[in-house]
Amino acid sequence: MRHIPFFRSKILKTIHPNLFAYLGLLLLLTACSHTDSTPTASAGHNLLYALTFDNDAAFSGWHVGGPGTDYLWLENTQDGKYLFEYPSGFLESQDFEFGDVQIAVDVEFLVKTRVEAGLSCRMQPEAGGRYYFSIANDGHWDIRRWNDGETILAQGRSDAIQTERNRLAARCVGDTLTLLVNDVEIGSAHDGTFVSGGLNFNYAADSAGAGTFDAITVEDWGDSKTSRADSAPEGESTSTQAAALEPATATPLPTSTATPTLIPTPAATLRPTTIPEDELVLYQTGFDDSDTTLSDWKTFAFSMDKKDFVTEGYKTWTANGIFRFEQEANTRVYAIYDKDLGTADMDISARGNPPFEGHGGLGLVCRYSQAGWYQFMVEPRDGAWSIRLVKPDENGRVHFHIISSGLHKWLQQSVELRAECKGDRLTFYIDGEKMASLHDSTFPSGKAGFLGWTFAIGDDWNTVDEFTLRRAQWNETSLSGPAPTPGADGTIYSTDFAKLDDLNPYWAKTDWGIIGIPGSPILIGGPGGQYAPHTYLYINDFDPAADVEISADIHPLYLYRRGLICRYSEDGWYEAYYLKDDIENPIVLLRKQREEQGKFTGADTILGTAYAGSQNPVNLTLTCAGNQISVKLNGEQVLYAEDDTWKNGRYGFVIMDTPPGNLRNTLLNYTVRPAQAIPAGAFVNEKIFNSPDEIAANWGLDLQNNPMVKRNDNVLTLDADDGIGLTSNSDLLENSEMTADVEFLDNGLLYLQCRSESPAHAVFEVRRNGEWFLHWQDREIARGSSPAIQPGKNILTMRCEGERLSLTANGQTIAEETYHAAYTPAKGRIVLWVNAQLRVNSLAIKTFQGSTILTSVPLLNQATLPRAYQPNETIFAWDINSFVFGCGDGWWGRDPNPCWWQKPYNKHVIDQFVTEDAIIVKPNEKILTLFTYQPDLYDLPVEISAEATLTSKGGAAALFCRATPVGRYEFYIQPDGKWYIRRNVISQYYLPQAKHLTTLAHGIVENFSPENMRLSATCSGSDLIFTLNGAELGRAQDTLYPEGQAGLFFDVFSEGSFTNLNLYRAK
Repeated sequence: MRHIPFFRSKILKTIHPNLFAYLGLLLLLTACSHTDSTPTASAGHNLLYALTFDNDAAFSGWHVGGPGTDYLWLENTQDGKYLFEYPSGFLESQDFEFGDVQIAVDVEFLVKTRVEAGLSCRMQPEAGGRYYFSIANDGHWDIRRWNDGETILAQGRSDAIQTERNRLAARCVGDTLTLLVNDVEIGSAHDGTFVSGGLNFNYAADSAGAGTFDAITVEDWGDSKTSRADSAPEGESTSTQAAALEPATATPLPTSTATPTLIPTPAATLRPTTIPEDELVLYQTGFDDSDTTLSDWKTFAFSMDKKDFVTEGYKTWTANGIFRFEQEANTRVYAIYDKDLGTADMDISARGNPPFEGHGGLGLVCRYSQAGWYQFMVEPRDGAWSIRLVKPDENGRVHFHIISSGLHKWLQQSVELRAECKGDRLTFYIDGEKMASLHDSTFPSGKAGFLGWTFAIGDDWNTVDEFTLRRAQWNETSLSGPAPTPGADGTIYSTDFAKLDDLNPYWAKTDWGIIGIPGSPILIGGPGGQYAPHTYLYINDFDPAADVEISADIHPLYLYRRGLICRYSEDGWYEAYYLKDDIENPIVLLRKQREEQGKFTGADTILGTAYAGSQNPVNLTLTCAGNQISVKLNGEQVLYAEDDTWKNGRYGFVIMDTPPGNLRNTLLNYTVRPAQAIPAGAFVNEKIFNSPDEIAANWGLDLQNNPMVKRNDNVLTLDADDGIGLTSNSDLLENSEMTADVEFLDNGLLYLQCRSESPAHAVFEVRRNGEWFLHWQDREIARGSSPAIQPGKNILTMRCEGERLSLTANGQTIAEETYHAAYTPAKGRIVLWVNAQLRVNSLAIKTFQGSTILTSVPLLNQATLPRAYQPNETIFAWDINSFVFGCGDGWWGRDPNPCWWQKPYNKHVIDQFVTEDAIIVKPNEKILTLFTYQPDLYDLPVEISAEATLTSKGGAAALFCRATPVGRYEFYIQPDGKWYIRRNVISQYYLPQAKHLTTLAHGIVENFSPENMRLSATCSGSDLIFTLNGAELGRAQDTLYPEGQAGLFFDVFSEGSFTNLNLYRAK
């Protein structure tokens, strides 16, 4: 639930949908392109954004609402202005992240009674906080901070405020907040709580229609400085770069280290050999009538209705330089160049005209054989695209598995498609823009071609006028520099960036823009826009092999990230960066990950954080050797992690700087050397925590608010008979040793645990009477008793190294055990669990190098096929917790807590109205409240069922199946008992019109009770069956939609609930 501050005591509670980050940025240029109505920026300040209300194409990302309303898209304007729709309400967008700016808006008061209007800067995600500036038509004004409550920072009355029209502006620069009306400063305040955020405009009156907003502008005021940022470069506040990471508490630097060793042997650097341009093309045709190679093509067709290959109902031909298809509805026609080209690594491209909206599309094929193939498809509507793995099952039935999909944009008459199939990587481009890149090795070789397909209407509209097969170019950068000559000391590469010749031949540069928004250099800043800092990624064009040590001298600049990168690939990399904040100056070790469509998968995985303090100069070293990822500061190891997600890749660096970026002002003496992993079992480092503050900060204890945690004479005392856990914030470790200097104060229990997150976790239980127990996989495997365990003070040491487990008490080894099953290397954190009154004098952790090959989660971007369910087998069993909360950082198939069900746009359904085992649905007037099961069901026969109620007089509840961007089958029932099986060509939660619906069967239920419904829908082959309370209502046959997803929705104006939503594989 979120709380939006209204004027004085008025508070609106509503729900903010999970918008895509920065949705609508691409419309900024449109929004700023008006020649007559768009306001201009103040002299000397760049215009970052402008919005007038006479161009609804620019409304994307803007929402409105009021007390008791849904969170709605901005749609309603009047005479080119936004008219206040409610007595009290808001207009906002969280798609932006502005820092030091001036925001302004034209405010018009249309009534004589009191009206307040205002704007907010730096609005936090989910409206968690903001600065708010308001004026009223009676002359009053105030400046407020909303942050889990309202604080008035300044207020007063001013004659500058007019009773009818005003230009209201808020200038938020550093910690200075200034309110201006009609270019007159009327109030100011100071507060440093928020540094950047989104936009919000509010109003409050006695009735709707009391005023208008118009001519919104946002200007860059980043050249103003605050006292805190005297050393900061000009530009928008960048502290959000650090705030995106989870905060960590300072820990002592390790007292001893073991690091990967350098190999003083010259090592050659590798770069994929560039294939000369005149040797790239393997085959090319423009389908001219004189082209004799046209006889080398073979064609065939697959009917989605018949679910089999067909020899009738289609034809292909060439005429006037065009390859044409003609086929019946729901038929995919393939043209394969039937020649062996001597390579499986191909770059395939085709240009053609897809049919108009909703009637099919075009695609490319690679690695075709009788065993299957990959196909890359697109259709005009929304540019819906998919990468599919086509493969017969054990019965010979062909399935078209979607392994990646998305929406691009509505296609025009001509489209250029390109697919790269090289190694196990599959990459798809539409009109030169990359859609996705992922891995699959099912088909290592095969032939290439293209396909055309129809959907609802058979046609001959698909055409292709150019087709080219090239060798896949493994070297994608086209950089010209020769391989660096290795140094006698083994140095792979070294530069101080003194000359551009050091950079241009070897480095590929990516400008991530302001706060990492691709494209923002165009959208923000304007000509010569040198104010806001950009983030630049540089990747070297040479692969130095997997194990390297990278070092550089860092030139710190306030809040500007500077870091080193190893094992870079499209999928992800390791990164260590230094961030000067003039307080702790953190060093952060990250694992970065991108999904197949190029988006980062969520918050970066922080492998460790250390603090440089006042150390100067700063020399940073990142070492990636085996599964050992470590960081040194000025030659001393400060971070260490074991991670084998990325096993190889290129090296590079990342910097934040004002455009265009000056490398010599950011990094010097950049050097890459080969490294060798240290052997398993070698000592790595030790961390000792002596004081209560150190223990609390690094073991997850709350010294201030937990009554079980006390500080006595600067010693930590736990009064925890009910149990309390201390979990080390160290990395996940395989081999470790924990030493606890403790004193029993009663007869409680103490548990020492290693590898806590893994199935191989082990626990030593220790009692003050001398007894000890070893638990593995939650069962006891050994026990004993030793006089070495004292009833009072003890120094206890638990060591976990490979399959060996040991416990030492006061210097005497009392237990040495091994796992009672074959040991598989596993990692986890160290935990101390206390069911006792216990004094903790100190804790220490020693780290030893783990195994070089550890079990790990499946890599990202690996294509995964759905399992083959048996008839009547459960696909999804109702679990309200996974239904409501089942969204981790990933997506289906790649996350332990996946997004099984796409949530409805009507977000308050999930966030506010959930009982112990049911979802409550409230009326929505504009869109469906819809839930879609996310995993690909392809063409499985499925049955979906749910218990539902309808308490409203209108509306309806419905199940659906075979949903794709071009439509679905719906099983629809109204409160009056009328039911329908129908086809709907409108996708997702949008409302269909009558022309979009085709009724396949219908009827009415006698003696119907809408408050007690057990609904079931079966989609098996061409059969569509609707069941209510165990009795069949009706059935129909239809073959238009052969595959897709399943789910449930409530129509507009519906009120009710549902529970026990289940999916089965139909008979």
